[in-house]
Amino acid sequence: MTAHEPPNPGSGGTGLFVRVDGAALHVLVEGRGPVCVLSAGLAMAWFDWDAVAALLAAEGRTVVRFDRPGHGLSGPATAPPTTAGEAHRIAGLLDALGYGGPAADPVTVVGHSIAAFHAEGFARLYPGRTAGLVLLDASVEEDPRTVLPAALRTGAARALGRAVTAAGLPAALGPAARRATVRASRTGGGDPAARDLVRRCYRTGRVWRGALLENSRYLDMA
Repeated sequence: MTAHEPPNPGSGGTGLFVRVDGAALHVLVEGRGPVCVLSAGLAMAWFDWDAVAALLAAEGRTVVRFDRPGHGLSGPATAPPTTAGEAHRIAGLLDALGYGGPAADPVTVVGHSIAAFHAEGFARLYPGRTAGLVLLDASVEEDPRTVLPAALRTGAARALGRAVTAAGLPAALGPAARRATVRASRTGGGDPAARDLVRRCYRTGRVWRGALLENSRYLDMA
């Protein structure tokens, strides 16, 4: 696991690319104090935590926010996600940043929407490393049942992602689709994210493909 500076991550804090299990993860670390890890919902990015991260850092927390593969500025998703795999990814990220090992203090893990599955998985698999668990507007499935085989759903998501990218839809419609989705799902106006960051992320087929692949395994993760 290695870390290096990325080209201008476009938001405050210390921007790094950290390689965990072969995937290059974009991560920002801000503040000082007990560690709090923030993992965003489906198709969201590090900058969606800007206001929350600023408040936590001001209250004496080390805030770690990262993009999962295929999200934000992280490298492309190469394999379908699993709950345990994403929990291990959080642990690997903490290790790479120097927040692991026998002497490390436990951390607070925050999961938003689909990432609540990952955060809860981390708490179950690493109870000794978990100081607290926050499930924010969490995805909940009391009796998840899959109809189609996982391989078929994954194959369809990959094919759709390639087709969407080849048709140029991310570049043409990606930022507008992001802004419309955010506007429809929140109160208090439109998308608060900086337009240049939205364009930088959502004009890429990588993000669309990553979101489709993750969504194809939603029920499996639940």
